[in-house]
Amino acid sequence: MIYKKYFEIGKGPSPIVLSCPHGGYKRPHILNDKNYGTTISDTNTFPIALRIIQDLKFRNININYILSKIHRSKLDLNRPPISRSAFSHNHPSYNKGIKLFQFYH
Repeated sequence: MIYKKYFEIGKGPSPIVLSCPHGGYKRPHILNDKNYGTTISDTNTFPIALRIIQDLKFRNININYILSKIHRSKLDLNRPPISRSAFSHNHPSYNKGIKLFQFYH
């Protein structure tokens, strides 16, 4: 699927799931910038999540994880998709935003 390039995904046998919904750095042109809500990315959450995964793998603990690479100015995956602070609801960006949102969740 085309949207996989916007996420870092891993599967493991452990019942742990690590989610990093808005520490990304990519600003895809397929999405309009958000007009509402927080547009600042959480500093270092993406590299910290990667470090946690790496440290666990070093200890032979393989977890499930999904990390968003999309900057929070485009998509906030902690908000409900009906919220204007989740992503721009302006056409035609809405369809892409909802598909990315659904892919992540």
